[in-house]
Amino acid sequence: MFTTRTVTSVDLGLATAGPLFLAGALPPGPRVAIVGSRAARRDRLALLGPAVAAMQAAGLALVSGGAIGVDIAAHRAALSGGVPQLAVLPCGADRPYPSQHVPWYRSIAAAPASGLLFCHPPGTEPCRQMFASRNAIVVELATAVLVIEAAARSGSHGTGALALKRKRRLAVVLGSPGCADLAARGATGLPCEPDAFAPAFAAWLAGEAASQRRFPAELAWLEEALATAGPRGFSLDAVPDPLHRLVDLLTAQRLGLIVESPPGRYWRVG
Repeated sequence: MFTTRTVTSVDLGLATAGPLFLAGALPPGPRVAIVGSRAARRDRLALLGPAVAAMQAAGLALVSGGAIGVDIAAHRAALSGGVPQLAVLPCGADRPYPSQHVPWYRSIAAAPASGLLFCHPPGTEPCRQMFASRNAIVVELATAVLVIEAAARSGSHGTGALALKRKRRLAVVLGSPGCADLAARGATGLPCEPDAFAPAFAAWLAGEAASQRRFPAELAWLEEALATAGPRGFSLDAVPDPLHRLVDLLTAQRLGLIVESPPGRYWRVG
């Protein structure tokens, strides 16, 4: 279905063993991976246009996995913005997955400095294990990763966790359980409001240190408690009157000051 050429892991700078198959071109680095939920919320999908525009302004290419939801929306945004991109697909070139994205895959392969990377030879049937290995290749090909939305214990969450393990810069959009956990592990938390997201993401791309938001005076007790708790995180069990303080905690979450992960334990957003 697609004309490909064989490329080696060495050609791509990957630790992954075995040949891969490239249709189109390999976009030049540096590249930023954008991943997220298959059943993504509309307000999260709306962030992809500003994200790709910021990448274009910074001269960055996109890499993603071509999946339903955030992945293919990111690819479409890159096509609209003329941003070089690579779709890493967990299949062979004769059986593109998911099949409904074939028209988009054709457009990507034909776009300047863009291409499709098939992780398996023709005739390979897609299986669950292929998605995890595809996600690992996405991380390896990127210098930084943005997780738009992630459920707990999801593929998108796993990709973010792998980015942290591989020492890739990682940013997450706050507001979903998987992203909260990644922020608690050290990812940079970005606001979900469109007007606030765009400048925060552009600053993160530029390597600027995230400025921690100030806690309002009425939440000074929480800022102090978080500082005292340190890397362990602040536990709700440590509050003498948790029911009274719950409103404060919810307010701090809404303001993007803290994340809760796991339930009942809070961390300051870095």
